[in-house]
Amino acid sequence: MNTPHNPTGKVFTREELEEITSILKDFPDCMVLADEVYDFLTYDGLEHTRFATIGDNWNRTVTVYSGGKKFNATGWKVGWAIGHQKLVRLGGILNNTSFYCQNTPGQVAMAQALRHAEQHELESDGSSTFLNTAKANFTEVRDYLTQELKDMPLPWEPLSVESGYFLMADITKCRDLIGKKFLESHDYEDDKNGTPAPHHPLYMPGTK
Repeated sequence: MNTPHNPTGKVFTREELEEITSILKDFPDCMVLADEVYDFLTYDGLEHTRFATIGDNWNRTVTVYSGGKKFNATGWKVGWAIGHQKLVRLGGILNNTSFYCQNTPGQVAMAQALRHAEQHELESDGSSTFLNTAKANFTEVRDYLTQELKDMPLPWEPLSVESGYFLMADITKCRDLIGKKFLESHDYEDDKNGTPAPHHPLYMPGTK
């Protein structure tokens, strides 16, 4: 499971997670892989609830996190997993034979950075932590992009984003602007040039 969700930005409430937990009681052998890499980036006062902290989920859950997301360095494929020893041990065995593209210096650097992420010493005036500053910056950008989408001459509607890097839009009202062949089939490769995009420039109302 994934909360905060990528790419919709949905932050599952504690009540929703408790309902999922209740369902899982009927499946004692079910293990949960909880992707919570956006745990630090919730907007509008929302709080992230870790799935493993509810009921006895700790015994069935491995939670994964991403240093690349936390420090805005997604090219650094460094992450970590937290869970019950019996589960994490098996993950370590698999990881030893299947990991890719990461190096020891990168892992050491990320471990060092984690020690300072929530300390006030990194900002020039000492008034905020790195993570709080990142959240404020992303909130500002989210609000800006949301307003820009609303102001554009297209009938799409930006959706509420509660977390994460992405902004989703409802394009239901754009249906009349979509070419007929794209509605009738997903086979777009019939163009003579072998490209799915039409030859004419991208269309927006009020432009030529």
